[in-house]
Amino acid sequence: MSTYNTIANGLAFENHGKQGNEPDYRGKLKVEEKPDSEMLVSIWTKTDKNGRTYYSVSIQEEIAQEKEQNDNQLSLFETR
Repeated sequence: MSTYNTIANGLAFENHGKQGNEPDYRGKLKVEEKPDSEMLVSIWTKTDKNGRTYYSVSIQEEIAQEKEQNDNQLSLFETR
């Protein structure tokens, strides 16, 4: 029997407003060693060619994007 070390915990709830390819379940994970971190978990219910149900899981970490301003561009209402 294998032993595992827990590195994250979270919950996923059914996506009642699902549209198109959106996941069947969505939720958040918190990484144990990074208490301020939050990751998005997305789960899709799938069926294989033998009719067995399985789950496809995606875990995403939020990436902070820096807002860069270009001095040569003007906003829609700005004039020089």
